[in-house]
Amino acid sequence: MNLLAIIVDEHLLPFLSAGLVLLLGYILGDIVKQAVIRIAEKTGIRQKVRFGLQKEAKKFGFDIDIIYITSLVLKYTICLIGAFFALRMLPFDIGTSSLLLPIISYVPNILSAMCILIFGSALIELFADVVKYKLRDVFDEDADEAGVSNFSTATASYVRYFLYVIILLTVFLQLGIKADNLMTLVLISGTIIMITMAVLFIISTKEHAANISAGKYLKTNKILLKGDMLEVENVDGEVEELNLMMTVVKANGKTYYIPNSRIMNNVFSTRRK
Repeated sequence: MNLLAIIVDEHLLPFLSAGLVLLLGYILGDIVKQAVIRIAEKTGIRQKVRFGLQKEAKKFGFDIDIIYITSLVLKYTICLIGAFFALRMLPFDIGTSSLLLPIISYVPNILSAMCILIFGSALIELFADVVKYKLRDVFDEDADEAGVSNFSTATASYVRYFLYVIILLTVFLQLGIKADNLMTLVLISGTIIMITMAVLFIISTKEHAANISAGKYLKTNKILLKGDMLEVENVDGEVEELNLMMTVVKANGKTYYIPNSRIMNNVFSTRRK
Protein backbone atom coordinates (compact mmCIF):
# COMPACT_ATOMS: atom_id res chain seq x y z
CA MET A 1 0.00 0.00 0.00
CA ASN A 2 2.83 2.35 0.83
CA LEU A 3 4.43 1.64 -2.55
CA LEU A 4 1.13 2.34 -4.31
CA ALA A 5 0.69 5.57 -2.39
CA ILE A 6 4.23 6.65 -3.34
CA ILE A 7 3.56 5.87 -7.02
CA VAL A 8 0.29 7.85 -6.92
CA ASP A 9 1.85 10.80 -5.10
CA GLU A 10 5.02 11.02 -7.17
CA HIS A 11 3.77 10.04 -10.63
CA LEU A 12 0.02 9.75 -11.08
CA LEU A 13 -1.04 12.83 -9.07
CA PRO A 14 1.20 15.28 -10.99
CA PHE A 15 -0.22 13.97 -14.27
CA LEU A 16 -3.78 14.28 -12.99
CA SER A 17 -3.10 17.81 -11.73
CA ALA A 18 -1.51 18.76 -15.06
CA GLY A 19 -4.48 17.34 -16.95
CA LEU A 20 -6.90 19.28 -14.73
CA VAL A 21 -4.98 22.54 -15.33
CA LEU A 22 -5.04 21.90 -19.08
CA LEU A 23 -8.79 21.28 -18.99
CA LEU A 24 -9.45 24.40 -16.92
CA GLY A 25 -7.27 26.43 -19.28
CA TYR A 26 -9.24 25.19 -22.29
CA ILE A 27 -12.62 25.85 -20.64
CA LEU A 28 -11.59 29.32 -19.46
CA GLY A 29 -10.18 30.12 -22.89
CA ASP A 30 -13.42 29.09 -24.58
CA ILE A 31 -15.46 31.21 -22.14
CA VAL A 32 -13.27 34.24 -22.87
CA LYS A 33 -13.59 33.62 -26.62
CA GLN A 34 -17.40 33.56 -26.50
CA ALA A 35 -17.44 36.62 -24.19
CA VAL A 36 -15.29 38.66 -26.59
CA ILE A 37 -17.56 37.83 -29.55
CA ARG A 38 -20.75 38.66 -27.60
CA ILE A 39 -19.36 41.96 -26.26
CA ALA A 40 -18.23 42.94 -29.77
CA GLU A 41 -21.70 42.15 -31.13
CA LYS A 42 -23.63 44.01 -28.41
CA THR A 43 -21.43 47.12 -28.52
CA GLY A 44 -21.59 47.32 -32.33
CA ILE A 45 -17.80 47.07 -32.64
CA ARG A 46 -18.00 43.91 -34.74
CA GLN A 47 -20.36 45.57 -37.22
CA LYS A 48 -18.07 48.58 -37.55
CA VAL A 49 -15.05 46.34 -38.09
CA ARG A 50 -17.02 44.21 -40.57
CA PHE A 51 -17.90 47.23 -42.69
CA GLY A 52 -14.50 48.80 -42.17
CA LEU A 53 -11.27 46.85 -42.05
CA GLN A 54 -12.78 43.55 -43.19
CA LYS A 55 -14.51 45.18 -46.16
CA GLU A 56 -11.26 46.81 -47.24
CA ALA A 57 -9.35 43.54 -46.75
CA LYS A 58 -11.80 41.73 -49.07
CA LYS A 59 -10.81 44.10 -51.87
CA PHE A 60 -7.32 42.57 -51.69
CA GLY A 61 -8.59 38.99 -51.48
CA PHE A 62 -8.45 38.57 -47.69
CA ASP A 63 -11.71 37.27 -46.21
CA ILE A 64 -11.05 37.53 -42.48
CA ASP A 65 -13.04 38.07 -39.30
CA ILE A 66 -10.85 40.21 -37.04
CA ILE A 67 -13.06 39.79 -33.96
CA TYR A 68 -13.14 36.00 -34.33
CA ILE A 69 -9.38 35.82 -34.86
CA THR A 70 -8.81 37.97 -31.78
CA SER A 71 -11.08 35.75 -29.70
CA LEU A 72 -9.14 32.70 -30.90
CA VAL A 73 -5.84 34.34 -30.00
CA LEU A 74 -7.15 35.04 -26.50
CA LYS A 75 -8.47 31.51 -26.15
CA TYR A 76 -5.23 29.81 -27.16
CA THR A 77 -3.18 32.27 -25.13
CA ILE A 78 -5.03 31.11 -22.03
CA CYS A 79 -4.59 27.50 -23.17
CA LEU A 80 -0.87 28.14 -23.68
CA ILE A 81 -0.51 29.59 -20.19
CA GLY A 82 -2.40 26.59 -18.82
CA ALA A 83 -0.06 24.26 -20.73
CA PHE A 84 2.94 26.09 -19.28
CA PHE A 85 1.77 25.58 -15.69
CA ALA A 86 0.65 22.03 -16.43
CA LEU A 87 4.06 21.06 -17.76
CA ARG A 88 5.72 22.63 -14.73
CA MET A 89 3.71 20.22 -12.55
CA LEU A 90 5.19 17.15 -14.19
CA PRO A 91 7.93 15.30 -12.28
CA PHE A 92 10.43 15.87 -15.10
CA ASP A 93 11.69 18.91 -16.99
CA ILE A 94 11.10 19.12 -20.72
CA GLY A 95 12.43 22.64 -21.15
CA THR A 96 9.14 24.47 -20.71
CA SER A 97 10.81 27.69 -19.64
CA SER A 98 13.06 27.95 -22.67
CA LEU A 99 10.31 26.77 -25.05
CA LEU A 100 7.12 28.47 -23.88
CA LEU A 101 8.24 31.57 -21.99
CA PRO A 102 9.47 33.44 -25.12
CA ILE A 103 6.14 32.68 -26.83
CA ILE A 104 4.08 33.72 -23.82
CA SER A 105 6.10 36.91 -23.38
CA TYR A 106 5.35 37.88 -27.00
CA VAL A 107 1.59 37.24 -26.67
CA PRO A 108 0.84 40.70 -25.12
CA ASN A 109 2.31 42.32 -28.24
CA ILE A 110 0.00 40.26 -30.44
CA LEU A 111 -3.04 41.01 -28.28
CA SER A 112 -2.34 44.73 -28.15
CA ALA A 113 -1.85 44.76 -31.94
CA MET A 114 -5.23 43.03 -32.39
CA CYS A 115 -6.89 45.53 -30.03
CA ILE A 116 -5.38 48.42 -32.01
CA LEU A 117 -6.79 46.92 -35.22
CA ILE A 118 -10.26 46.37 -33.76
CA PHE A 119 -10.78 49.63 -31.87
CA GLY A 120 -8.82 51.60 -34.44
CA SER A 121 -11.00 50.29 -37.27
CA ALA A 122 -14.20 51.09 -35.37
CA LEU A 123 -13.04 54.63 -34.54
CA ILE A 124 -11.89 55.22 -38.12
CA GLU A 125 -15.31 54.24 -39.49
CA LEU A 126 -17.05 56.53 -37.00
CA PHE A 127 -14.73 59.42 -37.83
CA ALA A 128 -15.05 58.85 -41.59
CA ASP A 129 -18.85 58.89 -41.30
CA VAL A 130 -18.72 62.19 -39.42
CA VAL A 131 -16.40 63.68 -42.06
CA LYS A 132 -18.61 62.41 -44.89
CA TYR A 133 -21.91 63.74 -43.55
CA LYS A 134 -20.49 67.05 -42.35
CA LEU A 135 -18.84 67.73 -45.70
CA ARG A 136 -21.93 66.58 -47.58
CA ASP A 137 -24.03 69.22 -45.84
CA VAL A 138 -21.48 71.94 -46.62
CA PHE A 139 -19.93 71.11 -50.00
CA ASP A 140 -21.78 68.46 -51.99
CA GLU A 141 -24.46 70.70 -53.47
CA ASP A 142 -21.83 73.19 -54.60
CA ALA A 143 -19.51 70.46 -55.82
CA ASP A 144 -22.18 68.67 -57.84
CA GLU A 145 -23.29 71.82 -59.57
CA ALA A 146 -19.70 72.84 -60.25
CA GLY A 147 -18.95 69.49 -61.87
CA VAL A 148 -17.23 67.79 -58.91
CA SER A 149 -19.49 64.98 -57.70
CA ASN A 150 -19.41 63.22 -54.32
CA PHE A 151 -16.74 65.45 -52.83
CA SER A 152 -17.62 64.34 -49.30
CA THR A 153 -17.45 60.63 -50.19
CA ALA A 154 -14.07 61.01 -51.89
CA THR A 155 -12.66 62.99 -48.98
CA ALA A 156 -14.02 60.55 -46.39
CA SER A 157 -12.50 57.63 -48.33
CA TYR A 158 -9.12 59.33 -48.43
CA VAL A 159 -9.28 60.05 -44.68
CA ARG A 160 -10.28 56.43 -44.05
CA TYR A 161 -7.39 54.94 -46.06
CA PHE A 162 -4.89 57.37 -44.58
CA LEU A 163 -5.91 56.49 -41.01
CA TYR A 164 -5.88 52.77 -41.81
CA VAL A 165 -2.27 53.09 -42.96
CA ILE A 166 -1.43 54.82 -39.66
CA ILE A 167 -3.17 52.04 -37.73
CA LEU A 168 -1.34 49.30 -39.66
CA LEU A 169 2.00 50.99 -39.10
CA THR A 170 1.22 51.24 -35.38
CA VAL A 171 0.44 47.51 -35.39
CA PHE A 172 3.78 46.78 -37.09
CA LEU A 173 5.60 48.79 -34.44
CA GLN A 174 3.68 46.99 -31.70
CA LEU A 175 4.77 43.65 -33.17
CA GLY A 176 8.37 44.81 -33.22
CA ILE A 177 8.54 45.37 -36.97
CA LYS A 178 10.66 48.41 -37.83
CA ALA A 179 8.53 50.95 -39.67
CA ASP A 180 9.83 54.32 -38.49
CA ASN A 181 10.96 55.49 -41.93
CA LEU A 182 7.76 54.20 -43.52
CA MET A 183 5.68 56.10 -40.95
CA THR A 184 7.46 59.35 -41.81
CA LEU A 185 6.99 58.70 -45.53
CA VAL A 186 3.26 58.03 -45.09
CA LEU A 187 2.74 61.19 -43.04
CA ILE A 188 4.55 63.33 -45.61
CA SER A 189 2.76 61.67 -48.53
CA GLY A 190 -0.61 62.03 -46.81
CA THR A 191 -0.05 65.72 -46.21
CA ILE A 192 0.97 66.27 -49.83
CA ILE A 193 -2.06 64.36 -51.15
CA MET A 194 -4.43 66.30 -48.88
CA ILE A 195 -3.02 69.63 -50.06
CA THR A 196 -3.20 68.44 -53.67
CA MET A 197 -6.86 67.45 -53.30
CA ALA A 198 -7.70 70.85 -51.83
CA VAL A 199 -5.87 72.67 -54.64
CA LEU A 200 -7.54 70.55 -57.34
CA PHE A 201 -10.97 71.21 -55.85
CA ILE A 202 -10.31 74.94 -55.75
CA ILE A 203 -9.01 74.94 -59.34
CA SER A 204 -11.96 72.88 -60.59
CA THR A 205 -14.45 75.34 -59.10
CA LYS A 206 -12.49 78.56 -59.69
CA GLU A 207 -13.92 79.21 -63.15
CA HIS A 208 -17.42 78.79 -61.76
CA ALA A 209 -16.83 80.86 -58.63
CA ALA A 210 -18.62 83.93 -60.00
CA ASN A 211 -21.69 81.90 -60.98
CA ILE A 212 -21.74 80.03 -57.67
CA SER A 213 -21.42 83.25 -55.69
CA ALA A 214 -24.20 84.91 -57.69
CA GLY A 215 -26.41 81.83 -57.42
CA LYS A 216 -25.99 81.69 -53.64
CA TYR A 217 -26.81 85.37 -53.34
CA LEU A 218 -29.95 85.10 -55.49
CA LYS A 219 -31.21 82.00 -53.67
CA THR A 220 -30.28 83.00 -50.12
CA ASN A 221 -31.88 86.43 -50.37
CA LYS A 222 -34.86 85.05 -52.36
CA ILE A 223 -34.34 87.68 -55.03
CA LEU A 224 -35.17 85.13 -57.69
CA LEU A 225 -37.36 82.07 -57.22
CA LYS A 226 -38.74 79.35 -59.42
CA GLY A 227 -41.89 80.60 -61.15
CA ASP A 228 -40.84 84.26 -61.09
CA MET A 229 -40.91 86.29 -64.30
CA LEU A 230 -37.39 87.47 -65.14
CA GLU A 231 -36.36 90.17 -67.57
CA VAL A 232 -32.63 90.45 -68.24
CA GLU A 233 -30.85 91.64 -71.37
CA ASN A 234 -33.11 90.50 -74.27
CA VAL A 235 -34.82 87.66 -72.36
CA ASP A 236 -38.22 88.00 -70.72
CA GLY A 237 -39.76 84.81 -69.43
CA GLU A 238 -40.54 82.46 -66.54
CA VAL A 239 -37.83 81.00 -64.30
CA GLU A 240 -38.02 77.20 -64.53
CA GLU A 241 -34.94 76.43 -62.46
CA LEU A 242 -32.38 78.28 -60.39
CA ASN A 243 -29.22 76.45 -59.33
CA LEU A 244 -25.80 77.63 -58.31
CA MET A 245 -24.45 77.68 -61.85
CA MET A 246 -27.25 79.07 -64.00
CA THR A 247 -30.85 80.16 -64.23
CA VAL A 248 -33.13 78.38 -66.70
CA VAL A 249 -35.74 80.66 -68.24
CA LYS A 250 -38.50 79.73 -70.69
CA ALA A 251 -39.64 82.51 -73.03
CA ASN A 252 -41.37 82.56 -76.42
CA GLY A 253 -41.23 78.78 -76.70
CA LYS A 254 -37.49 78.74 -76.12
CA THR A 255 -35.39 77.71 -73.14
CA TYR A 256 -32.55 80.03 -72.11
CA TYR A 257 -29.67 78.97 -69.88
CA ILE A 258 -28.34 82.14 -68.32
CA PRO A 259 -25.17 82.06 -66.17
CA ASN A 260 -25.91 83.62 -62.80
CA SER A 261 -22.99 86.03 -63.13
CA ARG A 262 -24.62 87.46 -66.28
CA ILE A 263 -27.75 88.27 -64.28
CA MET A 264 -25.83 89.93 -61.46
CA ASN A 265 -23.68 91.93 -63.87
CA ASN A 266 -26.69 93.36 -65.71
CA VAL A 267 -29.79 95.31 -64.81
CA PHE A 268 -32.66 92.86 -64.37
CA SER A 269 -36.22 92.93 -63.12
CA THR A 270 -38.46 90.28 -61.61
CA ARG A 271 -42.20 89.84 -61.23
CA ARG A 272 -43.50 87.37 -58.68
CA LYS A 273 -46.74 85.57 -59.45
